[in-house]
Amino acid sequence: DDMAQGPQNKSELKARIRDMTAEDQLDETTLDHLVALADADIKRELRVLEVERSVDLTLANELETVPTRFLGVRSFWLATSGGRQRLRRLGSEQLLTEYGFSSVGTPIAYAIEGRENALPVFRLAPIPDASYSAVLLYSADPALLADEDSNEILLKWPDIYVYGALVHAAPYLNSPERVSEFGTFYQRAIDGTVAADRRDRWSGSTFSVTPAYGEGC
Repeated sequence: DDMAQGPQNKSELKARIRDMTAEDQLDETTLDHLVALADADIKRELRVLEVERSVDLTLANELETVPTRFLGVRSFWLATSGGRQRLRRLGSEQLLTEYGFSSVGTPIAYAIEGRENALPVFRLAPIPDASYSAVLLYSADPALLADEDSNEILLKWPDIYVYGALVHAAPYLNSPERVSEFGTFYQRAIDGTVAADRRDRWSGSTFSVTPAYGEGC
């Protein structure tokens, strides 16, 4: 049944939000806004396996651009002749204090620095004296941008997106008191997903528990 299945992409998610609010004034622009607000909350609160990505990098310059949709580092390793070496994460000031502006050699540490209107960069120290292979495990922005976009969070835990959007729908609801109810369901879904992720990582559990989709509707 369509209601039980849950939305499969952003377009279906917006249709579900409109159905659950029964508000005709929720036009496409408003629905896009609600999904974007839900995305923002999810980016802040959800750091689980489903948002992690791994990429091989070549480090050859002092500044290297982070991957598209980068949110944060989970681990950063340099491939060496002796195996793998974990790169240290330092603040920019500490990095320059410890290594200066011209130290050259095998990278040992990095800092993350922002750039106006561009992706952030890794500042490496010492500055690479050759090309080095590295493996970056990072949290990626799962945002739903186009109507056909989907992601593992929406497919596995649609309640997170639906209730996350509805929490921000107060100005459009005839029953604004439901916002608190939606907020409870949203936080329960987030907490349950994070707890399940921790169990999976540490105990090998093969199942996760989130509130029944559509509960309380």
